[in-house]
Amino acid sequence: MQFHTPFTQRYDVPIPIIQAPMAGGITTPKLVGTVSKLGALGSIGGGYLPPRQLKKVIRKSRRRARKKPFQVNLFIPEYPQVSLERMQHVHHILHPFREELGLSEGDLPTEFAPNFEEQMEVVLKEKVPFFSFTFGALHPEWVHLLHEAGTVITGTATTVKEAKCLSELGVDMICLQGKEAGGHRATFLNRPEDGLLPLEELLASTLGNVEQPLIAAGGIMNGTDVLYYLRQGACAAQMGTAFLTTTESGAKYKRNLLTEKQTTLTRAFSGRLGRALVNAFTRWGEEHPFEIIDYPIQNALTQTIRKAAGKQYRSEFLSMWAGEKVEACRDITARELLESILQDIYDLVKEP
Repeated sequence: MQFHTPFTQRYDVPIPIIQAPMAGGITTPKLVGTVSKLGALGSIGGGYLPPRQLKKVIRKSRRRARKKPFQVNLFIPEYPQVSLERMQHVHHILHPFREELGLSEGDLPTEFAPNFEEQMEVVLKEKVPFFSFTFGALHPEWVHLLHEAGTVITGTATTVKEAKCLSELGVDMICLQGKEAGGHRATFLNRPEDGLLPLEELLASTLGNVEQPLIAAGGIMNGTDVLYYLRQGACAAQMGTAFLTTTESGAKYKRNLLTEKQTTLTRAFSGRLGRALVNAFTRWGEEHPFEIIDYPIQNALTQTIRKAAGKQYRSEFLSMWAGEKVEACRDITARELLESILQDIYDLVKEP
């Protein structure tokens, strides 16, 4: 089956499907490499990776992709102004969770995110084929340097205003994140609550307002969904939740994804609004909204809790990011998922 979209025609990616760049160890080199090798675009969620580790993951993914293109995604850094007293207060408030996991109170973190400039240097030196960013707008100098290196650049938007901002920046494509999407919201120009448009509405509103091809993301789980958004004008479909329960995924909460169906928007884990499965920690966030501070500080303060919960498989304390259509998750391999999507599309196209 051949696809003819701006995405497939301009780049060496015959299938207009992007495996979403989910950070936190989910997008393993095996997952990224498998997806790219099969003809779609595998993506590394590199937002939390220190530069040295990012380089290792890029090289492992490249080997597994067998010279096929892949993508790296990073988070635009944020620098909230939070007092030491406020940090200490929230750190203390979170201690009952640490106690439950057998952890000591520990010291306040002194680093809140990897060095973005050093991460970008790795991306440039490794000559990554595709690069995407979220949580903001990339500095124009990085856009220039990436284009000089031959890298295709994608920015992430949740509103038409953000899409226009990214368009003026000179990115090659814009990923539109509908409210259905799992994980962190990419909103950066307004309040997160202002970036909760359904994907269908966001795509329709953005078409004609920017010149770049648009990638549809949010609630896309099968071939029917992919074909629908391609016919609505998207150049490709980005799928995250559907890949979470594949064999190659590094998600530690696959069992929950296959049995639990309720998601919620929460700031409890990281300080940034994101969609996740409901658990004890999200309920705590609903009950104590004023005890949550901004990303990335909240994210750093909860890091030891989330890591210990993953090791002990205490899902009530895990950040189980997932989209609205989590009930469509399947226990299959990435190959089986892609083959089923393509078969869905083939059957729909062949219908009289």
